[in-house]
Amino acid sequence: MKKKSVHFIQFIKRFSQTGLFCISFMFGFQQVYSQAGNALDFDGTDDHVDCGTSFNLANTSFTIELWAKRDAIGFNDWIVSQGTAASPNQALQIGFRNNNSFLFNFWGNDLEISGQTSLSWNHWACVYDATTMERSIYKNGTLLISDIAPDHYQGTGTLALGHYTVNGERNFDGQLDEVRIWSIPLKASDIADIYDDTFSDPTSPASCLLAYYKLDEPTGSSTSDATGNGNTGTLTNMMNDDWVASSAAVTSQTAPTCACLASPNTITLAATTSTIAEDGTINLVYQFTRTCAVGSLEVHFSAEGTAQDSDYTLSGHTSYASGSGTITFAAGSATADLTVATVDDSMIEGDETVIVKIASIPE
Repeated sequence: MKKKSVHFIQFIKRFSQTGLFCISFMFGFQQVYSQAGNALDFDGTDDHVDCGTSFNLANTSFTIELWAKRDAIGFNDWIVSQGTAASPNQALQIGFRNNNSFLFNFWGNDLEISGQTSLSWNHWACVYDATTMERSIYKNGTLLISDIAPDHYQGTGTLALGHYTVNGERNFDGQLDEVRIWSIPLKASDIADIYDDTFSDPTSPASCLLAYYKLDEPTGSSTSDATGNGNTGTLTNMMNDDWVASSAAVTSQTAPTCACLASPNTITLAATTSTIAEDGTINLVYQFTRTCAVGSLEVHFSAEGTAQDSDYTLSGHTSYASGSGTITFAAGSATADLTVATVDDSMIEGDETVIVKIASIPE
């Protein structure tokens, strides 16, 4: 009896997050355990950290992200600041007003989101894109608000954690952890991927990560810059008991490279062979490969051709039904495999095809 063979046609598609084909990122629930180590506890009176004068954020893109836990609501709690003058665009201010708005301000050029009354640990990311002049605030990986700033931030001077550099007031009352200062405007997908990460290799992205304060020291009057860029923070009016255990919900992950952050992911699809027999002695593996293995990533695919669903089975996917499905890259993995296995039967049939493609996501 003649046995059919099944031909698999290999299609390779390349696409970016902004192209015709779509990727969606999988965001898991926040971890209930922490690998954050220590945090730094500010008293709301005069505690602060002097991070030096080497941060040139004026007229350029930047991202500042951090984990913060307030001790009380209803106070002016400035978390990050830079600038020496209370005049338009001369003072960078990130933190909370006493009306519980979270602010990302340049002085007289402000972006604020109201109703931020949580006393739990939260991640905040403030992004400024000097090309588009878009300014954004993210909380726990999700965009809260954005605007088009009327002008660039133009201030200089010492960058500080925990108070307002213009007058030394508005001191932060609470705990800080995992402070990162980037020289690039992180994309929404980047923030969603890394907001709950503590980097195991913090020197890897050092060319675009200006400073990284893990705030893990057990004691001492300084905090190191984990990037190796040398932006050591000096503690002022703080004591050894201000180093406390952190419960910020982060886990240790590999840091993204600056090249990955600068360019969108490219996904390719390749097959191990073009033809297999129905007897199942050899399966076909379609391997999805991505250029930037950061976080988990879900890709939609389609399975088409002359073969019926009953002629083969698919495995390795996250979901599949009626010719379409999803496959997920594990966090940190550059590849994901979709296996095609034929179903042996006694019917005499001609050769058939199965075509696997990267597919778009319906609106």
